[in-house]
Amino acid sequence: MLRRLAAGSVVVALVLLLVAPPASPFALAAGGTCTGWSNEYVPPPTIRVYRTFGPARGTVQVVPFQQYVTTVVAAEFGPTAPTEALRAGAVAVKEYGWFYTMVWRGRTAPHGAGCYDVLDNSWDQVYWPERYDANDRQRQAVLDTWPVSVRKNGGFLLTGYRPGVPGTACGADADGWRLYQASAYRCALQGMRYPEILRTYYGPHFEIVRPGLPNPNGDGLGAIGIAVPGTGPAPGGVLPTPTPLPSASPVPGASGSPAASAAPGPTPGPSAVPTFYDLVWTDAPQQPWQPAALPSGSSLDPVTTLGWAFGDLNGDGRADLVRLLRMGTAGYRITVSLSQGNGVFSPAATWWSNVGTRFDLAPDAVVRLLVGDFDGDGVDDAAILAGIPGRPPIASGPNGTPAIPAVVPEAKLFVLRSTGSSFAPPQTWWTGPLDVSRAQVFAADATGDGRADFVVEADLYPADLPAAEATPAAEATPAATAPPTLAPDGTELPIGIRLSVAPAMSDGSFGPLDDWIDLTDTTQAAARTVVEDLNRDGRSDVVLLRPFGAAGSQLVGLLSTGKSFARTTLWTSTAFRTSASKIAAADLNGDGRGDLVVLYNAGDAGTRLYQFISTGTAFRATIRVLDPTLRWDTVDPF
Repeated sequence: MLRRLAAGSVVVALVLLLVAPPASPFALAAGGTCTGWSNEYVPPPTIRVYRTFGPARGTVQVVPFQQYVTTVVAAEFGPTAPTEALRAGAVAVKEYGWFYTMVWRGRTAPHGAGCYDVLDNSWDQVYWPERYDANDRQRQAVLDTWPVSVRKNGGFLLTGYRPGVPGTACGADADGWRLYQASAYRCALQGMRYPEILRTYYGPHFEIVRPGLPNPNGDGLGAIGIAVPGTGPAPGGVLPTPTPLPSASPVPGASGSPAASAAPGPTPGPSAVPTFYDLVWTDAPQQPWQPAALPSGSSLDPVTTLGWAFGDLNGDGRADLVRLLRMGTAGYRITVSLSQGNGVFSPAATWWSNVGTRFDLAPDAVVRLLVGDFDGDGVDDAAILAGIPGRPPIASGPNGTPAIPAVVPEAKLFVLRSTGSSFAPPQTWWTGPLDVSRAQVFAADATGDGRADFVVEADLYPADLPAAEATPAAEATPAATAPPTLAPDGTELPIGIRLSVAPAMSDGSFGPLDDWIDLTDTTQAAARTVVEDLNRDGRSDVVLLRPFGAAGSQLVGLLSTGKSFARTTLWTSTAFRTSASKIAAADLNGDGRGDLVVLYNAGDAGTRLYQFISTGTAFRATIRVLDPTLRWDTVDPF
């Protein structure tokens, strides 16, 4: 379809007019392929461009694909577009060119120049490097979104975009297939991040795919970390290779259940080092796990590790290792081991310490580490949540002991923005009532706006539930009121779990905690929880492994709608004990959906690792591997 240049647009100098793609992936054109790229998750290294402009006119150039995308962004989106509009445009430009490296239209240049994927002009996208040189903002927009691809109705999306009409309100001209640049410009000026912009114009049934999270190796495949007590293997030592089990099916039977009486392992010490597992996914269990030792770095003595996390702190596309330490009574520090790829991390370097600063935490504070892109700049940051322990209410006892009200604590969340080589001083982004000692906290983009939100899993008590509507007197039936269940110390026991979200705001703060869902069929003490994007809609979801029946487990998904969680069942087993399980999340097969790893107690034999692959609506259980070097009772996956 003919594409025309736009004149007088306040947004861009050059624009595209593209036909909308069909709802399902294209088949390859008859007669073979040109570039013939086939990977829908990793961009092609090159693209074949037929040149109609400049000294190379009449030839087919093989162009590095990232160079092609950067030059097209400079030509099609102009130098002054807002950053988030540039990022949305970079995804649209990349997806269009990527699509035609996979789906050849049978085009061949005259005079024997060979086949090509795209023209260099407005029939496809304007690639005129002789005229358009990208500025730093345009280059950065391409880098920030390079791992991202998009889908619609389950198929790789051929992205269209048009100039639109200047002055059109954000999203007012959205048709589900094209990005309209004038109104998208206004979306960006209103504070929308590029995932929201893309979702506004290409939805519904739109998916944002970021493969392989977390991805220390930069290979598009996810990984987990496992912190183990002690000092790690001796210098020059080699970690034992895990022994694959003979069956690729992880459906637990007698061999999959933990030993009836597992031998106690060593007591975890105050310090720990992690084992890095690069989880190369495969249906065959020959070599699915690749453990590698990480450097422990220097430390002060005594040191207590308060938390491990992965995060891309320098924007190179690889997940780095972050560690929060308490240095006795001296204070706190956060260290970072930057990933070099191939299972190699740099020695731990201190990126922040409160020693000698005015930032102080009370000696009895309960402290948690969070890592995520809180400010939406494409680079992960760190956060410290600190609070003083509270106390649930003490109900009156059977002997007339008076009730004691709950102690409601105040907690604070401090964000430390990454500069790429250190953390900026902490800033208070949230303050509110929260008992940190009785909660699990996560950094996750539950709202889908490209910023990491503050997600809290807390105990649910009877008093937290709304009072039942009064029954009319004529219909009322006398009934005894069941007393609350009490712990030995007289405190009420929780009856469930509450998941709440405080959204990250564009002004450098979190909004108030909003209750998204209550669960009354399990408790924090019984369940295991991770956060990941299960269905690759660009919003983070919650996964719980909870007890099911007498000796089984159930994987429950809480799918984010952007404003609440919707519950669904993902997997059920009658012979897989939650109490013998620890879990971690990673995109194991690089398809952009969050998968699950379960570490299962094998007693003296070590730890069995199970893979559960997300289909978007359920988990598909695959291989299991036995690692005799991991004592289940001491390991801490992340």
